[in-house]
Amino acid sequence: MIAPNKPEEHALRARLGERFDLTAAETEVALALAAATPIAQIASARNVSTHTVRTQLKAIYAKTHINRQPELVRMLQDLAKLPKKE
Repeated sequence: MIAPNKPEEHALRARLGERFDLTAAETEVALALAAATPIAQIASARNVSTHTVRTQLKAIYAKTHINRQPELVRMLQDLAKLPKKE
């Protein structure tokens, strides 16, 4: 699993959960894909099958209304730039 090691990463994880109702697992997959991590490597790191990761990816696309990985990456980059809520 990818651990948040910077305050910005923790904030981005929280935003994903709040804005799109992503589960913790879906958030991990989304961030790993945004970092160009292959699905097989994500599955291995999380001790799940590639089928599970692909299922989570489908859920991410449905919840974010996004259909392609480059769009997901762009959305995550934009979301990371938003100011923190006070």
